[in-house]
Amino acid sequence: MWLLVIPSVFFTASIPFSLAQQPLPGTSQLSDTGDLASAMIDGIDRFLLEQIQSTARQRHERWKQVSGSHLDDSGRLSKTAIPDGNFRAEKREQLSRIIGAVDARLPFTQIDILKTTSHSGCVATGVIPVAHEDQTDRMIWQAQVVRWPVLDGVFGEGLLLEPVAPQLPVHQVVVVPDAQQTPEQIAGLAPGCPEGLQYAKRLADSGCRVIIPMLVSYRTERRGPPGQPGRVELSNREFVYRPAFEMGRHIVGYEVQKILAIVDWFSKNTSSNTSASAPGQPASNSHSSPASGSSICVVGYGEGGLLALLSTALDDRIDATFVSGYFGPREGLWQEPIARNVFGLLTEFGDAELAALVHPRDLVLDFAPGPSLILRTQGGAPGDLIPHTRNSIVAELQRATELLGITWDTVDAETSRAKATATSGDPIQFAVLSTDSANWIQDNSKLEHLPPPIDRLVQPASQSSRIELQDPLPDPVTRQERQVQELIRHTQQLLNNSWQVRQQFMSQLDTQSVAAYQQSLLHYQQKFSKEVIGAFELPLLPANARTRRSWQNDKWNGYEVMLDVWPDVVAYGVLLVPKNIRHDQRRPVVVCQHGLEGRPTDVFLGDHPAYHDFAAHLCDQGYIVFAPQNIYLFEDRFRTLQRKANSIRKTLFSIMIPQHQQIVDWLQALPFVDADRIAFYGLSYEGK
Repeated sequence: MWLLVIPSVFFTASIPFSLAQQPLPGTSQLSDTGDLASAMIDGIDRFLLEQIQSTARQRHERWKQVSGSHLDDSGRLSKTAIPDGNFRAEKREQLSRIIGAVDARLPFTQIDILKTTSHSGCVATGVIPVAHEDQTDRMIWQAQVVRWPVLDGVFGEGLLLEPVAPQLPVHQVVVVPDAQQTPEQIAGLAPGCPEGLQYAKRLADSGCRVIIPMLVSYRTERRGPPGQPGRVELSNREFVYRPAFEMGRHIVGYEVQKILAIVDWFSKNTSSNTSASAPGQPASNSHSSPASGSSICVVGYGEGGLLALLSTALDDRIDATFVSGYFGPREGLWQEPIARNVFGLLTEFGDAELAALVHPRDLVLDFAPGPSLILRTQGGAPGDLIPHTRNSIVAELQRATELLGITWDTVDAETSRAKATATSGDPIQFAVLSTDSANWIQDNSKLEHLPPPIDRLVQPASQSSRIELQDPLPDPVTRQERQVQELIRHTQQLLNNSWQVRQQFMSQLDTQSVAAYQQSLLHYQQKFSKEVIGAFELPLLPANARTRRSWQNDKWNGYEVMLDVWPDVVAYGVLLVPKNIRHDQRRPVVVCQHGLEGRPTDVFLGDHPAYHDFAAHLCDQGYIVFAPQNIYLFEDRFRTLQRKANSIRKTLFSIMIPQHQQIVDWLQALPFVDADRIAFYGLSYEGK
């Protein structure tokens, strides 16, 4: 069989089998078949999943080591327990930074009631019937539309449910709804929320002062530059997440800031704040101070549960928190909507570690299933909200108790698990982490273990109020858009001022001499590698090069190359070697990179309109060329790799840079390569 030569077109099938399979001298035979790029992506996926699990194990052991240093003589943790002192402060600083809650909040003494000349701002009242026929029903709370300052140009908005004088607020509670709920729904003022999840109303009926902040929603719409048709469909949360992520901020951090701004106001307990007033009456300028012994509490469901847990982990002024429909193992963070993508979260924190930061304050975990959501949009990141199974919640809860060194008070925990499953028709199911114990509650006999005011969520108020609507309810779409635009503007302000931040950051560069510059650059290079790119501290495996000749013409041979990098991770690409290299000659190498969704062959075969075979032309001129297969391929398959990597403070480049290091190391060892002259040529995505 003879080689059929057609100018500019090369057919592997036209090469004799023995010639086509011939490896590069000094390497082993590459025998893998199929789509080698796809196999490479699959291997990296396995590697990252193992790294996530390994990170979780290492994180747990680090926290356990700290907890072990705080055991008393009886082997139990002290009430100041872990994490305390410097460790607690360090972890809170890390948590604040990675969720982007780093900006100083604006001080304020009053919250604004949003009213007009035709509307008082009071949208509803809660009334209870009286026993005597000659008396009118008694109003016990009223709902007002409110706003409070958070950051420059950023406000929180929602509802205030205020007890009506002479009743004093017994406790002050932030009730955080799910992102798919409105404040009016969780207060029972609008349809769409089951009565059992109307936490705000139940607390108001019990005499609590309640503020319900609205969250940015998962509602999707097409987005584009101003005045242009939208090209991609993004949820509101992803739309805010994208620019915030680039600026070291996060939609989650912004909303934690809104909650903590309310806590700022609650904690003042002064008489200078704006008060709710009776319908048709001017708003008073003062609140009744909470009753003696009152507490500040945060209650959250779904997305609100996430925010409640984060807020309480960060701020000791919150006395207790109630998390419903959220708590569980977080190693599947990469599957959740991208608006929950917190860079490096799992390196330091799972939900058990956040619970440890809440300790020794009360944390009540409700086993009710969380919200479900499947996001699939054109141009948006895929993501799913799948409620945790009861077993997975229990596993994470047990991990928290192990970190804290506390024990279950109930001896029948196993029996309780067998009896209950996380469905809406089940009996009451709570777990309570308090000062030195964990209580398992599945029936009314143990409700005394619930801290106030959370007990009021479970034990019905003496009377449930009837809601009477007053002014029209806020338009949720208009309010949502207003909140989204405030956050977008804030990120743009950060962008406008970012040159000053960068200038300050780079001010330690020493430009007095080349040597001084190179020395001062080391700090920045290390920081960039560790904190921006995310370097795996793993040694490279021996390359174990496998090759086969798959292309040739009269000027060069083309070899497929596969190199080992780490377990399950390989580097794959094509090496083009000019035929006219003398045995004593060493040639320079150009590493020619393809762009997004590309293949190595794009740069040397088929005259691709973006590349025009530039790698082949370089080889025709005598350069050795290596065209690597990079991992930004197969659309959402590679973006899923990014999500997995991000959760452990890594990126796609955490894989690609070691791949390229292995490639360069191998190239430098080839007898016909000039090891001091290797250049990179990247287009589009690989221009990075």
